Amino acid sequence: MAQIRKRGNSYQITVNNGTDMNGKRVQETMTFHPDPSLTPKQQEKALQKAAMEFEERVKNGSCIDGDKTTFAQFYEKWYSEYALIELEKTTLTGYDHNIRTKVFPALGNMKLSAIKPVHLNSLYNSLRKDGVRQDGKDGGYSDTTINMIHVTISGILKKAVEWDVIMSNPCDRVKTPRRAKDSDEIEFFTVEQAQDFLAALNMEYDQPVKARKRKDRNGNEYTVAAYVNKVTVPLQFKVLFNVAIYGGLRRGEIVSLKWSDIDFVNSTIKITKSTAYAERETFMKGTKTKLSNREITMPSSVMKLLKEYRAEYLKRQMQLGSKWAMDDDGNRLDFLFTQWNGKQMNLSTPLKRFHSVINQYNATVQREEDKLPLIRFHGLRHPYVKPTTKNIIL
Repeated sequence: MAQIRKRGNSYQITVNNGTDMNGKRVQETMTFHPDPSLTPKQQEKALQKAAMEFEERVKNGSCIDGDKTTFAQFYEKWYSEYALIELEKTTLTGYDHNIRTKVFPALGNMKLSAIKPVHLNSLYNSLRKDGVRQDGKDGGYSDTTINMIHVTISGILKKAVEWDVIMSNPCDRVKTPRRAKDSDEIEFFTVEQAQDFLAALNMEYDQPVKARKRKDRNGNEYTVAAYVNKVTVPLQFKVLFNVAIYGGLRRGEIVSLKWSDIDFVNSTIKITKSTAYAERETFMKGTKTKLSNREITMPSSVMKLLKEYRAEYLKRQMQLGSKWAMDDDGNRLDFLFTQWNGKQMNLSTPLKRFHSVINQYNATVQREEDKLPLIRFHGLRHPYVKPTTKNIIL
Protein backbone atom coordinates (compact mmCIF):
# COMPACT_ATOMS: atom_id res chain seq x y z
CA MET A 1 0.00 0.00 0.00
CA ALA A 2 1.21 3.48 -0.81
CA GLN A 3 2.76 5.48 2.01
CA ILE A 4 1.95 9.19 2.20
CA ARG A 5 4.10 11.75 4.00
CA LYS A 6 3.41 15.49 4.20
CA ARG A 7 6.36 17.69 3.21
CA GLY A 8 5.58 21.37 3.60
CA ASN A 9 2.83 22.25 1.16
CA SER A 10 3.15 18.98 -0.76
CA TYR A 11 2.96 15.25 -0.14
CA GLN A 12 5.46 12.51 -0.92
CA ILE A 13 3.84 9.27 -2.07
CA THR A 14 6.02 6.15 -1.79
CA VAL A 15 5.27 2.70 -3.20
CA ASN A 16 7.36 -0.43 -2.64
CA ASN A 17 8.31 -2.07 -5.94
CA GLY A 18 9.92 -5.33 -4.89
CA THR A 19 13.67 -5.86 -4.64
CA ASP A 20 16.58 -5.56 -7.05
CA MET A 21 19.04 -8.34 -7.98
CA ASN A 22 20.99 -7.67 -4.78
CA GLY A 23 17.92 -8.06 -2.60
CA LYS A 24 17.69 -4.33 -1.92
CA ARG A 25 14.20 -2.94 -1.60
CA VAL A 26 13.13 -0.74 -4.54
CA GLN A 27 10.87 2.22 -3.86
CA GLU A 28 9.20 4.59 -6.29
CA THR A 29 8.17 8.06 -5.15
CA MET A 30 6.18 10.96 -6.50
CA THR A 31 5.30 14.38 -5.18
CA PHE A 32 1.68 15.50 -5.03
CA HIS A 33 0.86 19.23 -4.94
CA PRO A 34 -2.73 19.77 -3.75
CA ASP A 35 -4.90 22.30 -5.56
CA PRO A 36 -5.23 25.25 -3.14
CA SER A 37 -8.64 26.11 -4.58
CA LEU A 38 -10.09 22.86 -3.23
CA THR A 39 -11.49 22.36 0.26
CA PRO A 40 -9.44 20.23 2.73
CA LYS A 41 -11.83 17.34 2.20
CA GLN A 42 -11.53 17.61 -1.59
CA GLN A 43 -7.73 17.83 -1.32
CA GLU A 44 -7.64 14.65 0.78
CA LYS A 45 -9.82 12.86 -1.77
CA ALA A 46 -7.55 14.01 -4.62
CA LEU A 47 -4.47 12.88 -2.66
CA GLN A 48 -5.87 9.40 -2.05
CA LYS A 49 -6.82 9.09 -5.72
CA ALA A 50 -3.33 10.17 -6.81
CA ALA A 51 -1.75 7.65 -4.42
CA MET A 52 -3.96 4.83 -5.68
CA GLU A 53 -3.26 5.63 -9.35
CA PHE A 54 0.47 5.95 -8.71
CA GLU A 55 0.57 2.59 -6.94
CA GLU A 56 -1.28 1.01 -9.86
CA ARG A 57 1.23 2.45 -12.36
CA VAL A 58 4.14 1.14 -10.30
CA LYS A 59 2.64 -2.35 -10.09
CA ASN A 60 1.92 -2.33 -13.85
CA GLY A 61 5.48 -1.30 -14.66
CA SER A 62 4.32 1.87 -16.42
CA CYS A 63 5.68 4.33 -13.90
CA ILE A 64 7.99 7.09 -15.09
CA ASP A 65 8.61 9.34 -12.15
CA GLY A 66 8.50 13.04 -12.90
CA ASP A 67 10.46 13.65 -9.72
CA LYS A 68 13.36 11.61 -11.10
CA THR A 69 13.06 12.07 -14.87
CA THR A 70 14.63 15.13 -16.43
CA PHE A 71 13.03 17.08 -19.25
CA ALA A 72 15.79 15.89 -21.61
CA GLN A 73 15.24 12.25 -20.66
CA PHE A 74 11.51 12.45 -21.15
CA TYR A 75 11.97 14.33 -24.43
CA GLU A 76 13.93 11.39 -25.86
CA LYS A 77 11.09 9.04 -24.89
CA TRP A 78 8.49 11.43 -26.36
CA TYR A 79 10.58 11.75 -29.52
CA SER A 80 10.99 8.02 -30.16
CA GLU A 81 7.63 6.71 -28.92
CA TYR A 82 5.33 9.49 -30.09
CA ALA A 83 6.82 12.19 -32.32
CA LEU A 84 8.58 9.91 -34.83
CA ILE A 85 5.31 8.06 -35.33
CA GLU A 86 2.74 10.85 -35.28
CA LEU A 87 4.47 13.99 -36.62
CA GLU A 88 5.58 14.89 -40.13
CA LYS A 89 9.31 14.80 -40.73
CA THR A 90 9.50 18.50 -41.62
CA THR A 91 7.53 19.49 -38.52
CA LEU A 92 9.59 17.29 -36.22
CA THR A 93 12.89 18.57 -37.62
CA GLY A 94 11.99 22.13 -36.62
CA TYR A 95 10.73 21.04 -33.20
CA ASP A 96 13.85 18.97 -32.51
CA HIS A 97 16.22 21.79 -33.46
CA ASN A 98 14.47 24.31 -31.22
CA ILE A 99 14.25 21.99 -28.24
CA ARG A 100 17.86 20.83 -28.37
CA THR A 101 19.44 24.24 -29.07
CA LYS A 102 17.16 26.64 -27.18
CA VAL A 103 15.32 24.65 -24.48
CA PHE A 104 17.79 22.01 -23.31
CA PRO A 105 20.34 24.58 -22.02
CA ALA A 106 17.70 26.00 -19.67
CA LEU A 107 15.39 23.08 -18.86
CA GLY A 108 17.14 19.92 -20.04
CA ASN A 109 18.56 18.90 -16.65
CA MET A 110 15.49 19.93 -14.65
CA LYS A 111 13.20 17.24 -13.27
CA LEU A 112 9.80 17.32 -15.00
CA SER A 113 7.89 17.86 -11.77
CA ALA A 114 10.15 20.79 -10.88
CA ILE A 115 9.37 22.81 -14.00
CA LYS A 116 7.12 25.70 -13.03
CA PRO A 117 5.61 28.63 -14.95
CA VAL A 118 8.38 30.88 -13.60
CA HIS A 119 11.00 28.73 -15.34
CA LEU A 120 9.15 28.91 -18.63
CA ASN A 121 8.71 32.68 -18.39
CA SER A 122 12.40 33.02 -17.61
CA LEU A 123 13.27 30.95 -20.69
CA TYR A 124 11.05 33.01 -22.99
CA ASN A 125 12.41 36.29 -21.63
CA SER A 126 15.99 35.10 -22.15
CA LEU A 127 15.21 34.25 -25.80
CA ARG A 128 14.16 37.86 -26.39
CA LYS A 129 17.51 39.30 -25.24
CA ASP A 130 19.97 40.79 -27.69
CA GLY A 131 22.87 38.48 -28.56
CA VAL A 132 21.04 35.21 -27.86
CA ARG A 133 20.52 34.33 -31.53
CA GLN A 134 22.72 31.55 -32.84
CA ASP A 135 22.70 32.93 -36.39
CA GLY A 136 24.56 36.06 -35.31
CA LYS A 137 21.71 38.44 -36.17
CA ASP A 138 21.00 41.41 -33.92
CA GLY A 139 18.25 41.29 -31.33
CA GLY A 140 16.54 38.30 -29.80
CA TYR A 141 14.21 35.73 -31.29
CA SER A 142 10.85 36.88 -32.62
CA ASP A 143 7.64 36.32 -30.72
CA THR A 144 6.63 33.94 -33.53
CA THR A 145 9.64 31.72 -32.80
CA ILE A 146 9.12 31.92 -29.03
CA ASN A 147 5.46 31.06 -29.44
CA MET A 148 6.42 28.02 -31.53
CA ILE A 149 8.81 26.88 -28.78
CA HIS A 150 6.11 27.37 -26.15
CA VAL A 151 3.62 25.30 -28.15
CA THR A 152 6.21 22.53 -28.59
CA ILE A 153 7.08 22.41 -24.88
CA SER A 154 3.40 22.41 -24.01
CA GLY A 155 2.77 19.47 -26.34
CA ILE A 156 5.60 17.50 -24.76
CA LEU A 157 4.42 18.18 -21.21
CA LYS A 158 0.82 17.48 -22.16
CA LYS A 159 1.93 14.03 -23.22
CA ALA A 160 3.76 13.69 -19.88
CA VAL A 161 0.43 14.35 -18.14
CA GLU A 162 -1.37 11.84 -20.36
CA TRP A 163 1.29 9.25 -19.56
CA ASP A 164 0.92 9.99 -15.81
CA VAL A 165 4.47 11.21 -15.46
CA ILE A 166 3.44 14.58 -13.98
CA MET A 167 0.18 15.76 -12.49
CA SER A 168 -0.32 18.94 -14.53
CA ASN A 169 1.11 20.93 -17.42
CA PRO A 170 2.81 24.16 -16.23
CA CYS A 171 2.42 25.61 -19.74
CA ASP A 172 -1.31 25.89 -19.05
CA ARG A 173 -0.48 28.56 -16.48
CA VAL A 174 1.80 30.60 -18.74
CA LYS A 175 0.54 33.38 -20.95
CA THR A 176 1.24 32.33 -24.52
CA PRO A 177 3.66 34.69 -26.24
CA ARG A 178 1.93 36.57 -29.03
CA ARG A 179 3.49 37.63 -32.29
CA ALA A 180 4.13 41.36 -32.21
CA LYS A 181 3.57 42.54 -35.76
CA ASP A 182 5.67 45.37 -37.00
CA SER A 183 3.36 48.09 -38.28
CA ASP A 184 5.71 48.51 -41.25
CA GLU A 185 5.85 44.80 -42.04
CA ILE A 186 4.41 43.90 -45.44
CA GLU A 187 3.38 40.29 -45.88
CA PHE A 188 1.76 40.27 -49.31
CA PHE A 189 1.19 42.39 -52.42
CA THR A 190 -1.74 44.69 -52.84
CA VAL A 191 -3.83 44.14 -55.99
CA GLU A 192 -1.93 46.96 -57.71
CA GLN A 193 1.45 45.56 -56.66
CA ALA A 194 0.50 42.09 -57.89
CA GLN A 195 -0.43 43.61 -61.24
CA ASP A 196 2.89 45.50 -61.36
CA PHE A 197 4.76 42.28 -60.59
CA LEU A 198 3.01 40.38 -63.38
CA ALA A 199 3.84 43.22 -65.75
CA ALA A 200 7.46 43.11 -64.55
CA LEU A 201 7.70 39.53 -65.83
CA ASN A 202 7.42 40.84 -69.40
CA MET A 203 9.91 43.70 -69.11
CA GLU A 204 13.45 43.89 -70.46
CA TYR A 205 16.20 44.68 -67.96
CA ASP A 206 19.77 45.92 -68.10
CA GLN A 207 22.34 43.44 -66.84
CA PRO A 208 25.78 45.07 -66.47
CA VAL A 209 28.78 42.86 -67.27
CA LYS A 210 32.08 43.95 -65.73
CA ALA A 211 35.31 44.36 -67.71
CA ARG A 212 37.46 41.26 -67.55
CA LYS A 213 40.83 39.93 -68.65
CA ARG A 214 41.18 37.39 -71.46
CA LYS A 215 44.03 35.71 -73.34
CA ASP A 216 44.29 35.16 -77.08
CA ARG A 217 45.62 32.02 -78.78
CA ASN A 218 49.18 33.19 -78.33
CA GLY A 219 48.74 33.74 -74.61
CA ASN A 220 48.66 37.52 -74.88
CA GLU A 221 46.37 39.16 -72.33
CA TYR A 222 43.74 41.67 -73.38
CA THR A 223 40.76 43.37 -71.72
CA VAL A 224 37.14 42.93 -72.68
CA ALA A 225 35.39 46.22 -71.97
CA ALA A 226 32.38 46.38 -69.70
CA TYR A 227 29.02 46.26 -71.42
CA VAL A 228 25.32 45.92 -70.66
CA ASN A 229 23.22 42.90 -71.61
CA LYS A 230 19.49 43.12 -72.18
CA VAL A 231 17.77 40.27 -70.33
CA THR A 232 14.19 39.08 -69.83
CA VAL A 233 12.59 36.76 -67.31
CA PRO A 234 12.78 33.16 -68.64
CA LEU A 235 9.45 31.72 -69.75
CA GLN A 236 9.68 28.99 -67.10
CA PHE A 237 9.56 31.59 -64.32
CA LYS A 238 6.84 33.64 -66.00
CA VAL A 239 4.72 30.49 -65.85
CA LEU A 240 5.78 29.67 -62.29
CA PHE A 241 4.85 33.08 -60.88
CA ASN A 242 1.54 33.20 -62.77
CA VAL A 243 0.64 29.78 -61.40
CA ALA A 244 1.62 30.91 -57.90
CA ILE A 245 -0.49 34.06 -58.03
CA TYR A 246 -3.56 32.74 -59.82
CA GLY A 247 -3.49 29.33 -58.17
CA GLY A 248 -2.50 30.19 -54.61
CA LEU A 249 0.00 27.32 -54.51
CA ARG A 250 2.62 26.76 -51.86
CA ARG A 251 6.27 26.67 -52.92
CA GLY A 252 6.55 22.93 -52.25
CA GLU A 253 3.42 22.27 -54.31
CA ILE A 254 4.72 24.30 -57.25
CA VAL A 255 8.07 22.51 -57.61
CA SER A 256 6.25 19.16 -57.30
CA LEU A 257 4.00 19.77 -60.31
CA LYS A 258 4.32 17.43 -63.28
CA TRP A 259 2.91 17.77 -66.77
CA SER A 260 0.50 14.97 -65.94
CA ASP A 261 -1.10 17.35 -63.42
CA ILE A 262 -2.04 19.82 -66.17
CA ASP A 263 -5.39 19.38 -67.92
CA PHE A 264 -5.30 21.57 -71.03
CA VAL A 265 -8.83 20.54 -72.06
CA ASN A 266 -10.50 21.68 -68.85
CA SER A 267 -7.92 24.38 -67.94
CA THR A 268 -7.18 22.87 -64.54
CA ILE A 269 -4.15 22.00 -62.43
CA LYS A 270 -4.31 19.07 -60.00
CA ILE A 271 -2.53 19.45 -56.62
CA THR A 272 -1.85 16.16 -54.83
CA LYS A 273 1.75 16.37 -53.57
CA SER A 274 4.36 18.67 -52.15
CA THR A 275 8.13 18.80 -51.73
CA ALA A 276 9.83 19.46 -48.41
CA TYR A 277 13.35 19.73 -47.01
CA ALA A 278 14.40 18.26 -43.68
CA GLU A 279 17.53 16.73 -42.20
CA ARG A 280 19.57 17.83 -45.22
CA GLU A 281 17.45 16.00 -47.75
CA THR A 282 14.64 16.89 -50.13
CA PHE A 283 11.68 14.52 -50.37
CA MET A 284 8.19 14.31 -51.83
CA LYS A 285 5.19 14.01 -49.54
CA GLY A 286 1.46 14.50 -49.52
CA THR A 287 -0.07 17.96 -49.38
CA LYS A 288 -0.37 19.76 -46.04
CA THR A 289 -3.94 18.57 -45.38
CA LYS A 290 -6.52 16.39 -47.12
CA LEU A 291 -8.35 19.53 -48.18
CA SER A 292 -5.13 20.66 -49.87
CA ASN A 293 -5.70 17.96 -52.52
CA ARG A 294 -7.53 20.01 -55.11
CA GLU A 295 -8.05 20.98 -58.72
CA ILE A 296 -7.64 24.63 -59.61
CA THR A 297 -9.21 26.20 -62.66
CA MET A 298 -6.74 28.60 -64.27
CA PRO A 299 -7.52 31.63 -66.46
CA SER A 300 -6.99 31.36 -70.21
CA SER A 301 -3.95 33.68 -70.06
CA VAL A 302 -2.12 31.25 -67.79
CA MET A 303 -3.11 28.23 -69.88
CA LYS A 304 -1.77 30.03 -72.98
CA LEU A 305 1.55 30.57 -71.19
CA LEU A 306 1.61 26.90 -70.20
CA LYS A 307 1.16 25.84 -73.83
CA GLU A 308 4.02 28.12 -74.93
CA TYR A 309 6.19 26.76 -72.17
CA ARG A 310 5.27 23.18 -73.06
CA ALA A 311 6.58 23.69 -76.59
CA GLU A 312 9.83 25.22 -75.29
CA TYR A 313 10.14 22.43 -72.71
CA LEU A 314 9.83 19.64 -75.31
CA LYS A 315 12.35 21.34 -77.59
CA ARG A 316 14.87 21.60 -74.73
CA GLN A 317 14.22 17.98 -73.78
CA MET A 318 14.89 16.85 -77.34
CA GLN A 319 18.10 18.91 -77.57
CA LEU A 320 19.47 17.40 -74.35
CA GLY A 321 18.63 13.86 -75.43
CA SER A 322 20.25 11.32 -73.12
CA LYS A 323 21.40 14.07 -70.76
CA TRP A 324 17.80 14.58 -69.59
CA ALA A 325 17.34 13.10 -66.11
CA MET A 326 15.58 9.74 -65.75
CA ASP A 327 13.59 8.14 -62.95
CA ASP A 328 14.44 4.77 -61.39
CA ASP A 329 12.48 2.97 -64.12
CA GLY A 330 14.40 4.63 -66.94
CA ASN A 331 11.63 7.08 -67.88
CA ARG A 332 12.28 10.75 -68.51
CA LEU A 333 11.35 12.98 -65.58
CA ASP A 334 8.41 15.24 -66.35
CA PHE A 335 8.56 17.89 -63.66
CA LEU A 336 6.94 21.10 -64.80
CA PHE A 337 9.64 23.34 -63.34
CA THR A 338 13.15 22.00 -63.68
CA GLN A 339 16.87 22.47 -63.44
CA TRP A 340 18.81 22.61 -66.72
CA ASN A 341 18.75 18.82 -67.17
CA GLY A 342 15.13 18.04 -66.29
CA LYS A 343 15.66 17.36 -62.60
CA GLN A 344 13.15 18.81 -60.19
CA MET A 345 13.70 22.50 -59.46
CA ASN A 346 15.40 23.17 -56.12
CA LEU A 347 13.03 24.22 -53.37
CA SER A 348 15.00 27.43 -52.80
CA THR A 349 14.92 28.59 -56.44
CA PRO A 350 11.41 30.16 -56.58
CA LEU A 351 12.18 32.61 -53.75
CA LYS A 352 15.59 33.54 -55.19
CA ARG A 353 14.08 34.23 -58.62
CA PHE A 354 11.12 36.03 -57.05
CA HIS A 355 13.36 38.50 -55.23
CA SER A 356 15.60 38.80 -58.29
CA VAL A 357 12.66 39.96 -60.43
CA ILE A 358 11.54 42.41 -57.73
CA ASN A 359 15.05 43.89 -57.48
CA GLN A 360 15.34 44.18 -61.27
CA TYR A 361 11.98 45.91 -61.46
CA ASN A 362 12.72 48.26 -58.55
CA ALA A 363 15.93 49.39 -60.27
CA THR A 364 13.74 50.83 -63.04
CA VAL A 365 11.42 52.71 -60.66
CA GLN A 366 12.20 56.27 -59.58
CA ARG A 367 9.85 56.83 -56.64
CA GLU A 368 10.38 54.73 -53.52
CA GLU A 369 6.65 54.42 -52.89
CA ASP A 370 6.21 52.78 -56.31
CA LYS A 371 8.75 50.03 -55.65
CA LEU A 372 7.67 46.50 -54.85
CA PRO A 373 8.30 45.15 -51.31
CA LEU A 374 10.51 42.07 -50.85
CA ILE A 375 7.76 39.87 -49.43
CA ARG A 376 8.08 36.16 -48.74
CA PHE A 377 7.21 33.81 -51.59
CA HIS A 378 4.36 32.51 -49.41
CA GLY A 379 2.87 36.01 -49.67
CA LEU A 380 1.87 35.28 -53.27
CA ARG A 381 -0.84 32.97 -51.88
CA HIS A 382 -2.83 35.97 -50.71
CA PRO A 383 -6.06 35.95 -52.74
CA TYR A 384 -5.21 38.50 -55.41
CA VAL A 385 -7.32 36.28 -57.65
CA LYS A 386 -9.66 33.60 -56.35
CA PRO A 387 -9.65 30.80 -58.93
CA THR A 388 -12.28 28.08 -58.98
CA THR A 389 -11.16 25.06 -56.95
CA LYS A 390 -12.59 21.68 -56.06
CA ASN A 391 -11.28 19.10 -53.64
CA ILE A 392 -9.89 15.82 -54.92
CA ILE A 393 -10.96 12.70 -53.07
CA LEU A 394 -8.11 10.18 -53.15
